[in-house]
Order: sequence, then structure tokens, then C-alpha cells
Amino acid sequence: MHRILLFLLVIPMLTASCQNYGKLKLKDQLPKTLKEISGIAIVKNKVIAINDSGNAASLWIYEPNEPLVELRINNAINNDWEDLAYDATSDVLYIGDFGNNDNERKDLTIYKVSLKNIDLSKSQNLESTTITFYYDDQTEYPPKKKELLYDCEAFIVHHDQFYLFTRNRSNDFNGKTTVYRLPVNASNKKAIKLTEIEICNDDKDCQVTGAAISSDNTIALLTSDKVFTITDYPLDFSDFKIDRHDLDHYSQKESIDFITTSELFITDERDGKTGGNLYKFSIN
Repeated sequence: MHRILLFLLVIPMLTASCQNYGKLKLKDQLPKTLKEISGIAIVKNKVIAINDSGNAASLWIYEPNEPLVELRINNAINNDWEDLAYDATSDVLYIGDFGNNDNERKDLTIYKVSLKNIDLSKSQNLESTTITFYYDDQTEYPPKKKELLYDCEAFIVHHDQFYLFTRNRSNDFNGKTTVYRLPVNASNKKAIKLTEIEICNDDKDCQVTGAAISSDNTIALLTSDKVFTITDYPLDFSDFKIDRHDLDHYSQKESIDFITTSELFITDERDGKTGGNLYKFSIN
């Protein structure tokens, strides 16, 4: 019996060690509660995570070898939570409920949650306020299939502005993400189109699924197998420099955040016996 138990314990470890993670360094396998993880933010040296549509309206505090801590968000619904953005200056976390696969939503929402004086090691209920918005150039709900340009799974907060990077689901895929800007505190919640950024032209691996910004204002955009870093940009994105970083590992990656100015945490969703992991990636 002891030999059988030892065999059952060793096999999963051998399987994990034999997997090829490309340029990613495996840090941990995430709890099954986070099998549909869609966004992370590093806050006060802790990883805060969300799941996407169909899951609870909760933030999850994750630390290796520790039980998950649940922060239940009042006055919020998880229609399709897709990303987190943290403003360290105001100690506010923003939840992007703007997943829009069919490009037909008219209730695009960002939830604002203050973390001031919050003990992140204790499960509790937190209050939220709601920011609703719309894209200034969308006129049809949904638009034609060759113009499915209004899904979003990635945003950052920078200089009191949200910057949203869309996931292009158009049948006529052109490898671009659209950048919209939305003031954090404006009464008119119209997201203004700034520009389009050409990522790459493979619709299986060039759709933006996460975004993060570092302390030196480098922006990272995530796809299934790549990270693109954007630097040297003004606030209107009239110019920028973009660099491509191949991960050499394909999976359903939807979450990214900076640990330092050169290191990132990345997660992927669980798919059967693969995925559901936390990785570290270093930008060369």
C-alpha cells in the first residue's frame, strides 16, 4: 500500500517536471479555485487574482503554500471580469468587467475598490463603486463579423486615465489591438479611440489578453505565446516603441503583472491536466 501511495505522489511531480515551459519559469501550480484565472495584480507583495465570467464576484489573495483569501465585492456582478489594474498612489484596485466576445454589450463596467486600511490576509466583504463606459466609435451592437473589434481583456491605469487594449475577434483579423483612453474621474464615460497597434498577424496567437504597467512606465501586453513591451509613448499614444518577446510556450494565458521593471508574473487557465500555473518571465 505504501508503495502505491508513493507512486501516486511521484507521478504528478514527474509529469510537471517533464513539461516544457519554454522561456517561462514555473513558480507554482495554482489552486483549482483559480482554474479560470483572467487577471492578476501584485499589491503589497501579494498576488490578487480574479476568475472570468460565470464565477463569483470575488478577489482572491494568493500566496504559495497558504490558503486562498476571498474578498467578496459588494454591489458587483461578474458578467465577464477580464483584468485588474492597481493604482498604488491612491491604493485603489480596478476590476475590468468588459469581456465582450460577441461585441454586443452595452453595460461595459469597471469596478473601483479601495484597499486603504484593508487587511489582505483576512476574508471579508468590500464595497465597490461602478464606472460604466462605451467606445466612441462603436455604432452597431453587434457589428459585422469583419468588424468585431470591441472585446477587451486588458487595461492599465496611468496618470488618472484608463488605457484599454482590445482583443480583435474580427473575421478579417489584421493583427492589431485598438487603444482607447478613458478618464478615471470624468462624468462622460466615453472611451476615446487613440490608435491601433500592430501586434502580429496570427489570430491564434496575436490577440491581446492581458496588460500591465511597470514602475518605469513600461507597458506589457500578453498573448497566448508572447509578451509585447511598449515604451517611449506620450499620453495620446501618437508615437511609441514596441518590442516582441516570444515565450515559446502556448497556452490560454490571460494574466500578467510586473514584479520588477524586468520581471513579470504570468498565469494561464487550467485546461485538463495542463495550465493553471504561475510563471515568472524575465525581459531581456
